Amino acid sequence: MRPEDIRAFVERDWDAVATSKREVWLEQRRRLGIAGSLAQADQLRLQVRLARPDWPTPAEREQDLAAHARVAEALRRVGGR
Repeated sequence: MRPEDIRAFVERDWDAVATSKREVWLEQRRRLGIAGSLAQADQLRLQVRLARPDWPTPAEREQDLAAHARVAEALRRVGGR
């Protein structure tokens, strides 16, 4: 890899990249709707399973469940406000 390519990558406008990604995803959701978005997410899941047939591992599933439980609890706490 060339040093100038690395420098260009590091110095890119990351805020603009994030904004652009958000806009693309929002437009895709508007265009595809819920069903299309879910189908797209499932295609990504299948792609990961091709690369990592063991995914998700039991530990990853536990971590995911714990994260969902934390979010659910946080939403319960603010729900009545």
